[in-house]
Amino acid sequence: MTHTSAIIDGVSLLLLLLAAAAATAALARRLRLPFSVLLVLTGIALGQAAHWAPDTLAPLAHFHLSAELILFIFLPSLVFESAFHLDARQLRDNLLPILALAVPGLLISTTVIGAIVWYATDMALISALVLGAILSATDPVAVIALFQRLGAPARLTVLVEGESLFNDATAIVATQVLVAIALAGVVEGSLVWEASEAFLRVFLGGCLVGWLLALGAGLLLGRVDDDPFIEITLVVMLAFGAFLVAEHLLHVSGVMAVVVAAITLGGWGRTKITPAVRGYLDHFWGYLGQAANALIFLIVGLQIEPLALLAAWQPLAWVILAMLVSRALVVYGVLPLTSRLPGAEAIESRYKLILYWGGLRGAIALALAVSLAEHDFAEGFVTLVTGAVLFTLLVPGLTIEALVRRLGLDQPPVADRLAAQSARVQALHQATSAIPALAKGGWLARPVVAQLEAQYRQTLEEADQALAELRAKELTPELEHRLIMLAGLSQEASAYYQLFSQGQLSEAAYRDLLYTIGLQSEALRQGRPLPAATLYPTWRLRLGAARDRLLLWLHLPRLARRLHDKRSALDFQRLVARHRVGREVLDQFERMAEEEPQRAAPIGQVADNYRLWGEATRVRLQRLALQHPRFVRRLQQQLAQRELLHRQRHAIDQQVRSGALPEAMAERIDAELDHALHQLRDGGGRLPRQEPSQLLRNLPQFSELPEAQIERLVTLLEPRPLPSGAPLVEADDAIDCLYLLADGVATVTLLDNDGQLHERLLYPGDFFGEEVLLDREPPLVVESRAHTQCEVYLLQMLALEGGCGDCDELQGALEEARRVV
Repeated sequence: MTHTSAIIDGVSLLLLLLAAAAATAALARRLRLPFSVLLVLTGIALGQAAHWAPDTLAPLAHFHLSAELILFIFLPSLVFESAFHLDARQLRDNLLPILALAVPGLLISTTVIGAIVWYATDMALISALVLGAILSATDPVAVIALFQRLGAPARLTVLVEGESLFNDATAIVATQVLVAIALAGVVEGSLVWEASEAFLRVFLGGCLVGWLLALGAGLLLGRVDDDPFIEITLVVMLAFGAFLVAEHLLHVSGVMAVVVAAITLGGWGRTKITPAVRGYLDHFWGYLGQAANALIFLIVGLQIEPLALLAAWQPLAWVILAMLVSRALVVYGVLPLTSRLPGAEAIESRYKLILYWGGLRGAIALALAVSLAEHDFAEGFVTLVTGAVLFTLLVPGLTIEALVRRLGLDQPPVADRLAAQSARVQALHQATSAIPALAKGGWLARPVVAQLEAQYRQTLEEADQALAELRAKELTPELEHRLIMLAGLSQEASAYYQLFSQGQLSEAAYRDLLYTIGLQSEALRQGRPLPAATLYPTWRLRLGAARDRLLLWLHLPRLARRLHDKRSALDFQRLVARHRVGREVLDQFERMAEEEPQRAAPIGQVADNYRLWGEATRVRLQRLALQHPRFVRRLQQQLAQRELLHRQRHAIDQQVRSGALPEAMAERIDAELDHALHQLRDGGGRLPRQEPSQLLRNLPQFSELPEAQIERLVTLLEPRPLPSGAPLVEADDAIDCLYLLADGVATVTLLDNDGQLHERLLYPGDFFGEEVLLDREPPLVVESRAHTQCEVYLLQMLALEGGCGDCDELQGALEEARRVV
């Protein structure tokens, strides 16, 4: 009976707190006050009401906070939700100042708070240091919510939120280390060294655990097809399991495990999640994070006892002063040092002031204090920590908005204001153009239609005028060019997501294209020129070649070829996607130029860039299609089949929504379509053997020849099958003919006339020795080898001259190539 009563009390408490949170949210929206601050005040009121009416509010009166409730239930929810949605690129760019605040900054804060409290009160030094570590954990939930509402700069938001994520882990680890010293009762050099070693082990160990678990979860997610229950369950298990495994089983930092797991899954692993499930997942974690935040702040309020705070006002005043002093030393002492490092970007003074004043404390500090309440050295910690938390919520928490506005950080950048005003104008254009259609319906009186039309036209003119004034005042030609480019890149990213959702892009191709968009967008936002190579950077090409050589050295030629074929299929997908999406962006630019003729010139300049990119993509796609026609045709067939299957699914969904098809029958059809889509996942298979005619057309000199002359050249080719391990050309021999590889994998190392060695990997369709055709001195073969059974064709120069001496087109193409060389 007692067990049942405890369960009923727990459920009643949860329902009561959720109802209080919902009512407080409505009140905060009406009063325009910080939600978290009102939650704490509501919690204080509920706590006092429970004291006065313990029978009526029995669940509240009997509630006792346990540190495990916050650390194992609420903390993983909050940390995972925040880190999962954190902008990984912004985090990477600001990682240095974030880590400076979270690690050395927290240790400095711990020392300063501990020293001041120890000097000003009768608290022992080690106890004061433990208190300093607890109070150095920031919890800027209220500040982040304010930033989102006001539209604060993205960098400031990442700095505050990123510091909090890493800071929590550092504070917990530092507290655990200091508690171990306090329990030992003596401070020795060896103990301090062991504590430092333990700090690094716990911190870095948590990172490793989180990363490994995220990789495992990502691989499992990649094998699940559009199942919201399984996918969301796996993500939830990762969030709570990472903390449990790290903290409880391996005794490393659970917070760091959750942070790294969330960042890894939110970046690399996001494409593993089925596109249709991402919306469910975002809503799920959004609610879970908000509910956990609300419950935590209500619980903080429940723990506050006003009379106990009044009784401890003197040590509490010293604690608050120590917090303010230590925060100032960290923000204004540590951060400037990071800006002096090579490649580091300075943090402006406005941001530093917000970082200083926005360093609120919250649930982590309270949970740590409660967990130590049974120890003698931590006597009075709960009262001091709750008082410090209450101060930061009521003083900085209520004044931070005014400070943000005073510093001008609530003003969106010019790009955002222009985008918002342009969106208003476009929306008004569409609404105004829809008014005649309303009149045709016959259900609106003509005077009403005329009044609406006049009203909307006037509003549209005012919006157009406001947009023109904003452009004239704020917009420079360079900024306008960058904004148009960013708009095109944004449309690209959206279109790539649609292709990925429809199965037209593999996960790897989608990730590569998004990476390209990210690099280009980042360069534009920072005012730098666009990177020369994003999708095909030199380092990536060299890395692929090095991997192939390593596999051949390990006698794994079939794996090398399989990876090469996979890269070719991936390249085809990316090229097709860029070609299709580039045309869509150009169409959009044409519409923009028609709607806004005053911007036709800058829009045209950006459109010219897209035309150049489109031509380069077309040439590369054509080259791939000419080199591997059957392989490309198979890939084209697969892409077309995927699109048609997705169109079928869309049609089935429409029939279900209209009620024409029962859901049970629709599920059967969807299962059949899913199976068919799964069969198309292989990406095209291996590159097929190339026919001799196609091998010849791979050479630029022969690509435009008539079919009759190609067939004539085919008769001159000398086939040479080679077993695995055989040389293509004897070592130290000069090349005296053209070599064409029809099938297999081979390598050849050539010594050119300048004494430079060149190692080439050869796959079906590759060739070497073309210098013979161009009357150039051929290179010397240092080494050559067939790594698999190969089929090679040779074209001797004497045979070419004797068999095709009267081929005018061929001789003309060779003469032109020789002149170019």
